[in-house]
Amino acid sequence: MSGRRERPGVKLFERLVFFGSFFWQWKKWTMLKNKNMKQINYLLLWLIILILSCNNDDSEPPEPIGPQLPSITTEGLTTFGCLKDGEVWLPDGYHNLFEHNPEATYDEANDFLDILITQSNVNNNGSPEIINITSIIEKVGTYSFFQNVNLTNPIYRDSLTNPGETYKYFKDSTYNNRIEILKLDSINDIISGTFEVRLVNEDLPDTILFSDGRFDSEYTY
Repeated sequence: MSGRRERPGVKLFERLVFFGSFFWQWKKWTMLKNKNMKQINYLLLWLIILILSCNNDDSEPPEPIGPQLPSITTEGLTTFGCLKDGEVWLPDGYHNLFEHNPEATYDEANDFLDILITQSNVNNNGSPEIINITSIIEKVGTYSFFQNVNLTNPIYRDSLTNPGETYKYFKDSTYNNRIEILKLDSINDIISGTFEVRLVNEDLPDTILFSDGRFDSEYTY
């Protein structure tokens, strides 16, 4: 059971009261034995300054600014997040008629994972960015991104560069692209993990690095 949070500075005030009371009693006792009050006053002043200069442990940490990545969890919380070239990228809106974003499917017969994540962009007439994570997985462990040979299924589609056109990005085979499955629960239908992938569009040309990625979702078949 958590108690009421004390206001910042309460403990600091209590420390000052304690030390002030202690040294006042000590000062009165010393007066009987030492008439040199100037040195005592200097010592007391120095100790008060020292206490005030200490860090206040009660101060609360500053609130984070801007969007933050979700925590790495394994509970089927329907969360997703990553850094796109260092900037936080989070799901927003829905893709077609799917009920969740991210929308995860896992074909247990063929060990095929497919996660579709959409970020709608209302500032660009609603044209979305879409990440499509696919891999062949069997259990908890580290795997590579799946990509079909004829390149008809891009990992990332971007309609933001030029409205009305879609730019498709595929994995950079020269990079250590990986998906780490942290949980694969076939009883509760939960898939969780982390990932990092660098993508390339050879037509532009352009590259994108998705790093510090994490997902935690229930899946369908």
